[in-house]
This record gives sequence, C-alpha cells and structure tokens, in this order.
Amino acid sequence: MGPIQSIERGQIRLANSGEGFDFLGFHIQRRRKRGTNKRAVYTYPSKKALLRILDKVRVLTRRGSHTTLTVLLHRLNRVLRGWCNYFKHGVSAATFGYLDAQVSLASRMGPPLGHEHGTPLRVHGVGEASST
Repeated sequence: MGPIQSIERGQIRLANSGEGFDFLGFHIQRRRKRGTNKRAVYTYPSKKALLRILDKVRVLTRRGSHTTLTVLLHRLNRVLRGWCNYFKHGVSAATFGYLDAQVSLASRMGPPLGHEHGTPLRVHGVGEASST
C-alpha cells in the first residue's frame, strides 16, 4: 500500500488558488500584486492562528493569573515574541498591528496586581518602531 492509498476521504481538500488554503498556521493565497497585473503567492497568519494567540493573551492578562506586573510582562513577552518570530516571514504587518492593539486593550482593562501610579503597560517588541 503506497502513501497515496493510505490517505482517507476528508483529509484532502482541493482549493481554488484565489481563495487560498491554511497550512501550518499560515493562510496561503495567490493574489494580484499591488500596482501590477502580475499574480504572486502571499502567506500571512491564518485567522485560526490569530484567534489562538488572542485567547492566550486573554488568559495571561486575567486578573488572578499573575502576581506582579513584572511576571505578567515576562509571560506576555515570551508568548508574543515566539508568535511574532514564527509569522515574521509572511505578509504580517497588518496582523501585527491588530495584535498590538488587542494586547494594549487587554492590558488596560484593569490594572494588574502590583501595578502602581497608572503607568501604561509596555510589551517589548510588539508595536515598537525600530530605531536604526
């Protein structure tokens, strides 16, 4: 029995190149390149991958899940840095901007324990402009 014969129905879905498909967290789609009539293949984070990271952010920013602001920021940084490093090779700027806004919103919902004097939460590496 060869590898093709062992694949069952439902495991393969034929996709139109216009609608694209999800693979390893990326949505892969063929689109017209901006400013030209050429078509190119674009990869960007899938909606499912974005929803998963937003769920992780919600869980991490819950009031009782951390003891101090430092602990919260270390946990958020570790998760967000890994996610952003995985998806940085695609067309991800708009998705990163959306994620940055959602993280800012989630961190402002209420001051976490140990948060004093109303200073805003800063998450390193997300939404910051690089200074070169």
